[in-house]
Amino acid sequence: MNEKNVNYVVKKQLCLGCGACGVVNSANCIEFNQSGAFNFPEASNCIKCGLCLKVCPGLGFNKQQRNFEYKHESIYIGKYQSIFIAHSSDKKIRFSASSGGIVTQILLYLIGHHIVDKAIFVRRSDKNPIENDTVITDSREEIINGMGSRYYPVSPCLKIKDVLNDKTNKKYVFVGKGCDIEGMEKLKEMYPNLTKKIFFSIGIFCDHIPSRKALEEFLKIHGIEKKDIREISYRGRGWPGFATIKFDKKESFKIPYEIMWQSLKGYNFSNFRCSLCPDGMAELADISVGDPWIKKKEISGDGDSLVICRTTKAEKIFKELIQEKLIYATTSNEQDVINSQKGIVSKKSRIWMRIIILKILRIKYPVYQGWHLYDCWQQQSVKNKIISILNYDFIYLLLRRILNRY
Repeated sequence: MNEKNVNYVVKKQLCLGCGACGVVNSANCIEFNQSGAFNFPEASNCIKCGLCLKVCPGLGFNKQQRNFEYKHESIYIGKYQSIFIAHSSDKKIRFSASSGGIVTQILLYLIGHHIVDKAIFVRRSDKNPIENDTVITDSREEIINGMGSRYYPVSPCLKIKDVLNDKTNKKYVFVGKGCDIEGMEKLKEMYPNLTKKIFFSIGIFCDHIPSRKALEEFLKIHGIEKKDIREISYRGRGWPGFATIKFDKKESFKIPYEIMWQSLKGYNFSNFRCSLCPDGMAELADISVGDPWIKKKEISGDGDSLVICRTTKAEKIFKELIQEKLIYATTSNEQDVINSQKGIVSKKSRIWMRIIILKILRIKYPVYQGWHLYDCWQQQSVKNKIISILNYDFIYLLLRRILNRY
């Protein structure tokens, strides 16, 4: 099969489902299937322009093309200016958010101070409480109502088409996972005017996104019918927080977040392509946000966020938030990030060897440049190097890839 369009990427199980290919779909030959295990595109009546492949982060990303001024660089967490542990000064936002409410507070600040005009982010769907939607809004109420993690497939880059179609001088802030930010950056390469229009990006730490089957299995185990669900919140109400499912006609179902996540993260519910992603900390974003798990015993039940300011623009805005007392922050460091995100660091350390295995098996793999993958693998102990080869989850996903099953 020739590399003609995104059907090739999906067939080779390299699709991340970000939606970037849908933005360059001027001939309307790409449709997104948002009802399967993951969101995947399907091309028909292809005009062979090749644009969909040019913006596809699933085929890899050359990070050397994303140059910006920085003070520090780590092979594990990327380039950055400064690191903080922080939370919103608004107690309601802090308590209701996934961790410290930092993403919500940044969005409110950017729009409230007219630094940007609108925010692009993922929230639960108005039409289907189980599904996600990507929205563009300047509404404070919508931003607050949309806070919280969504461990479910979504394609936020699709919404960038609306940004391209906007002929005004409006500026936007984009929120997404590492792969979504990569898709956005590839779109900027193709459409230079996007660089001015998408003024700021916020990256969310991500190990992987579970498939729709993961939630279906979770609901089945707990005897919950999808038709009875009015709302699902995966995080919130303290830290690490609780997953809450609300119904119309009976009491809410509530379970600690960590228990639900263990159920959702089963290897049977993972995308093969996620096992090859080195960008768990959204290294291309202006600012990256995740959980400071190393501080778990020290943090109050209201939670905090681990924040990596990567660009000078991000550091300036973040310090303004501190000065205006909209957030409370203490300085942190590289080691705190590494210790807090051992799963993401461990996965990045294994990817070089995983790609070597794929090369030997002559299986298509993503091409990464500037990600220090060999250095990350080399820094591991001998034991961890062996685990990187014999890791059970990856072997399972690889066998499923060979058998071409999702």
